[in-house]
Amino acid sequence: MKSQMEPMECSDGVVNAGTTTSAADYSPDFYSPDFDSPMPPIMEDVDSRGTSYGRPPLKSKAWAHFTRAKDGDPNSPKASCNYCGRSYKCHSKKQGTSSMLHHLTICKHYRARQSRLAASKSKLICELKKDGDSTTASLAIDKCVEKKIRAAIARMIIVDGLPFRFVEGQGFRDFMRTIDSKFPIPSCFTVMRDCVKLYLLEKEKLRNLFTTSGQRVCLTTSMWTSTQNLNYICITGHFIGNDWKLNRRIMNFCKVPNYEGVTIGRVIESCLLDFGIDNIFTITVDSTTSNDTAIDYIRRRTKYKVGTILDNEFIHMRCCAHSLNLIMTEGVKDVNESIVKVRNAVAYVKSTPSRFDKFKSCVEMQKIQSKGLCLDVPNRWNSTSMMLDVAEKCQSAFELLQESDGQFVHHLSGDERGRPGLGPPDCNDWDNVRVTVKFLKIFYDVALRISGSLHANSHLYFHELSVVHQHLQALCESSDNLLQSMAERFKANFEKYWVDFEKVNLMLFVAAVLDPRYKLDALEFWFTEVVGIEQATELVAKLRRVIDRLYDQYTKFGGDICGVELSGAEPQSSSISINSSKQGFLNFMSRYYKIRTSQNNVECKSELDQYLTDDIEAPNENFDILNWWKLKSTKYPILAQIAKLVLAVPISTIDSESSLSTNGQVLDHFRSSLSPTTVEAIICAQNWLKEAPPIGYDTRDVMVDAESYKLESEISLRNILHDDD
Repeated sequence: MKSQMEPMECSDGVVNAGTTTSAADYSPDFYSPDFDSPMPPIMEDVDSRGTSYGRPPLKSKAWAHFTRAKDGDPNSPKASCNYCGRSYKCHSKKQGTSSMLHHLTICKHYRARQSRLAASKSKLICELKKDGDSTTASLAIDKCVEKKIRAAIARMIIVDGLPFRFVEGQGFRDFMRTIDSKFPIPSCFTVMRDCVKLYLLEKEKLRNLFTTSGQRVCLTTSMWTSTQNLNYICITGHFIGNDWKLNRRIMNFCKVPNYEGVTIGRVIESCLLDFGIDNIFTITVDSTTSNDTAIDYIRRRTKYKVGTILDNEFIHMRCCAHSLNLIMTEGVKDVNESIVKVRNAVAYVKSTPSRFDKFKSCVEMQKIQSKGLCLDVPNRWNSTSMMLDVAEKCQSAFELLQESDGQFVHHLSGDERGRPGLGPPDCNDWDNVRVTVKFLKIFYDVALRISGSLHANSHLYFHELSVVHQHLQALCESSDNLLQSMAERFKANFEKYWVDFEKVNLMLFVAAVLDPRYKLDALEFWFTEVVGIEQATELVAKLRRVIDRLYDQYTKFGGDICGVELSGAEPQSSSISINSSKQGFLNFMSRYYKIRTSQNNVECKSELDQYLTDDIEAPNENFDILNWWKLKSTKYPILAQIAKLVLAVPISTIDSESSLSTNGQVLDHFRSSLSPTTVEAIICAQNWLKEAPPIGYDTRDVMVDAESYKLESEISLRNILHDDD
């Protein structure tokens, strides 16, 4: 017959007629002397301990929690609390048990044990299984507790980037048996569904944040590819909250059929509608024609929305890290053969232990103090810079190896199939490498500083622009012909991508103006040195017009609150005594006061002018610009709101780990094996639950993806929230 389940709290009591069960019968360890035994509740229990002394049973409920002293004065008996040991007189005709009962209401030890008992009772329930005339009872974990544990497991899987099959491992199962032997270990597919549930819940929280706050957002887009050659687009929102902390939220990570401009634009538009975002300020993208088309699409679709900033004139922000990659790629073209020769030499040394030992002996003979050789990843300029930097310090060791190891020259001069090679690096190659390292180091440091996503970096553009330009200018004046020629080549590319002010988004310079260490005067001074006074004057005037337009628009958005801040102190009407005999004169004075104050307001400095004329902050590498504006928000309320928007603009679409890679961004094997819906869930949720590592970084085993695709095809994401599994 079909069994029936009747949940019942598993405290001591009658389960069915004629059968009494106790939680201790099912979980002896929980009630063992090694643990604190739970105390019974205050109830009208009858304690039979008194009968062993020839006295009638103690009927007060206090005796369930107190023990009478055996060796004591019978005329003045005492009893001690079972939990804290405090003693009370308990003569039946003098004191009674009132003081003991009162003590239970204030005894901390009793209340703590009572709480533990309530918690333990809520974790376990007694399940009755009826099959005909027979009834069996067993303990099971409470459903609410089970859901909480499963939610915690899902959070752990997402935050730590673990594969779903982690829950099927022997170590995890042993751990859960130690924690709670009654907890049913979920399957990897159940965990996957729980992760998607958690993603949907967190997504709803983020959607509510945007819809209720009207937060303006700056976006970045980046393109990803899976190992199965599926195309993905990642859309990330950047904004500064009321706590003046920069927030970075991956809002969408979805599969796209292609990377055409209209397709990208529609995906961005769909994402904005999904999160209820009406106001965007900038979209940072790589310099490609498809991205240009996508930006034009979004500009047209959002231009006439209420709250659009400056008619979306500055919505298109080009990725500065991508520009650096182009500068470095074009800058090393002429010395690329030298780089390849050094790379081949390093690869030869590291290919076998015996070759490495020979090279190590050469290093010791030349008394070179250097770190171990490292082989770079082609097209990742950070690793190439490190490889060349270490290798050029070992030039004499490589030259000695070339003389002592004939296989070294033979191997680099051709392969086993007889194809010619470039040969070992010569003196000219080492000279080229030394010069290349200088330039790569400059741009490598810049890329690291501008690619961090956890800190505001839009104001850094002007600083890095000035530093790099100064470096290149000095190198162009070098007496070393090789150094000078390469510096001129790098400078030409740098000015093409970073100093072409007709193509650079002016919001990058507005951000510099909002840096109290620079303001407008510093930009005018630098422009004059770079492009001359005539063009500098024109650029500064153009920049000031943009700032004024932005300030005027924000003044209108500010409403009455901003108007009070800007208009100064209002006249205290309560201090004016109105007399009917002087009403005509007061009316005249009132009209005069309005005219006079309006003239003063015109003549007096605006908030923007006041900020620009105030003293600048002292140079400080550890300057926290967001904290400065947080402290100055009462003095400059309108500018503080502008700063909150402009300083949130990201100038790079990628993280610092990937900023010097030209190979694109590829999902790891584990995530590539999942369905696109599941990929979006775990990547977005991980970013929301913590500051996530780079998306492509994972070396875990691949799980079978069939169930992941089944989840996408058979189950609606919205319905998963109601699936209790």
